[in-house]
Amino acid sequence: MTLDQVKQNPKKYTVSFSDRYTAKKSGTTRQGNSGVKVWDSIRKDGLVPEMDWPFPFLQRDPVFTWEDYYMDIPEDLNQLGKQFLDHFKISYEWVFLNASFSPAEEIKKRLKQAPLQIFAPVCSPWNTDKLIPSCPIKVPQHATTVYSFDDGERFYDFDHYSPYRKQLAWDYPILYVLKGVIQEIKPVVPDNSSKLYAMEVLKSLEGEIVQDSEQSGAFALVKNGELLVADPSRVAELVATKLAKGLPKEVWNNALKDKF
Repeated sequence: MTLDQVKQNPKKYTVSFSDRYTAKKSGTTRQGNSGVKVWDSIRKDGLVPEMDWPFPFLQRDPVFTWEDYYMDIPEDLNQLGKQFLDHFKISYEWVFLNASFSPAEEIKKRLKQAPLQIFAPVCSPWNTDKLIPSCPIKVPQHATTVYSFDDGERFYDFDHYSPYRKQLAWDYPILYVLKGVIQEIKPVVPDNSSKLYAMEVLKSLEGEIVQDSEQSGAFALVKNGELLVADPSRVAELVATKLAKGLPKEVWNNALKDKF
């Protein structure tokens, strides 16, 4: 699977990341957590697949307890989370804080960019897949993800408590909104005519004698990523102990040079 394949058919290639891993790494307590601590943990500790550090969808026997959920994470999974950060850069930004205005239009605009994490009160009835009306509570009690809307009517909201897909009234008291950003870290593939490419090639030839076999026929010693080019009068001295290796002209021409 490649990233291009994922972009072309995103519904075919999906991955669920472990809530349990991030909950532990971000320091969740029985009193809960803060959105900033969770996102900072993702930025610092990365993510691991749900299948590698799962939470049973249905309760098991013996019961899966708080202590089970928050047990220490094996070191190999900590390293796997770090590997995620080798490929993706995670950041976040606040859309607004403690809104004193109706946030619907701003959320609608920002949803063109990405799903949004919201921090809002839990209005009654919460555990329903029907439209949840507004309420007078002005304290954020729960974090969920708004992903779509019907203009002027409702927001579609993803929760981690059943029912998972909820509907919030257009005037629902959404107090804080945060946008997470994920960027692919693309590996640098040096062009074979670049100085970076020449440096990479010379790293593997440290201490060797090389020759500009495609052009001038000159000889050089590779030292600290540079070519120490021999004066014609010193070529015999240079090649007395080692056979020279031919160097492509793209490398020779772009390498840093000094005198031998």
